[in-house]
Amino acid sequence: MYCTNCGKKLEGSEIKCMHCQTSTNKKKNNTVKVKALVVVFIIVAVNVVGILFFRLHIDKQADNVMTYFAQSDYDKAVDLYNKYKGQSKSFEDKTLTNLKYTIEQIKEDFISEDMEYSLAQKQLKIIESFDIMGLDLIIYDTASWIDKINTSRENYLDAKAYYEQGEYEAALEKYGLVLKDDSKYYDLAVKEINLILLEEANKKEEELKKMTLSVPEFESNSFTFSYLEEDKEILFAEFSFPILIGETPAYESINLAFEHAKEYYMNQVRRMAEDARLNVHEEFFKPSGFGISYAVEYNNNGILCIVLNGYVYSGGAHGYPLQETYTFDLATGNRMKLSDLIADDKAFAQLVIDEFQRMYELAPDEYWEIRLILLRIWPII
Repeated sequence: MYCTNCGKKLEGSEIKCMHCQTSTNKKKNNTVKVKALVVVFIIVAVNVVGILFFRLHIDKQADNVMTYFAQSDYDKAVDLYNKYKGQSKSFEDKTLTNLKYTIEQIKEDFISEDMEYSLAQKQLKIIESFDIMGLDLIIYDTASWIDKINTSRENYLDAKAYYEQGEYEAALEKYGLVLKDDSKYYDLAVKEINLILLEEANKKEEELKKMTLSVPEFESNSFTFSYLEEDKEILFAEFSFPILIGETPAYESINLAFEHAKEYYMNQVRRMAEDARLNVHEEFFKPSGFGISYAVEYNNNGILCIVLNGYVYSGGAHGYPLQETYTFDLATGNRMKLSDLIADDKAFAQLVIDEFQRMYELAPDEYWEIRLILLRIWPII
């Protein structure tokens, strides 16, 4: 051992150098302290670095969890998460963030039709199995939303099928159940609803056009009834009036006109019944009768002509006939007059005269003298 000051060799364990009197114990102590500090530093550094690398390793496992999940190796993903759960908050936070992002991606993939319904629900179930606090409500809301969108798409497909089969009412009902959140199918539904409405409008317009040319269908409002006095029939009535089938304002107006005609004749029947009651005890009393029927004489070119034919008997040798003509404009429902149909009154009058003349000449015995016929028609014209 040598003196650190003069470099002379020291003998044994001298505390001081015999040559320069420098103490050797202090230096020795300092060396020990330095060595100890270096060792402590190395130990601390190793531990810090080890902890740092361990945490980086654990945090890396969060990415590995998602790698396994993306590869559909769901069991490994869950097992890896459970292995490191509770060892690092950053690992758990990162996994939570990654899974939240994955849930959003599932929604986007499903709405864009890059993922089927069954796979979307399966992946949500796998995420639920991680049993991470804070995800349960997100998973439930997402699964419910996907269910609603899936049902909405099923409604669209049902509506499309109904539409192609021409069952427009059922199609409109199903189209109305398509959700706005599913923008692609919602826009398609709106487009096809508009097509249906346009087709229905065109169809209705075409039907209306046909219905203004002629009445496609009639029903009869037919009924019979009797009036009795002391169990004796004093009047029998039988009525039949037309009903136009179709939903147009014109048809409603025409049907109302025949409803008024029915009420008019019913009032006549009531008055006849009162008269019959007054005469029921007469020796030669006979029950009264009233009948009305109809005939469609013309139904074309936007004009409907119906004739009410009737027969009334209120006692005596015979009854008398009734006849009333109803001519309507099918576009408006207004009752037409002769002047609405005839542009030239004089030409029409001559046509009528010529026709009666022809009929008379064919069978003169069946008619009065021609001059009497002309006298009867002139006031009408």
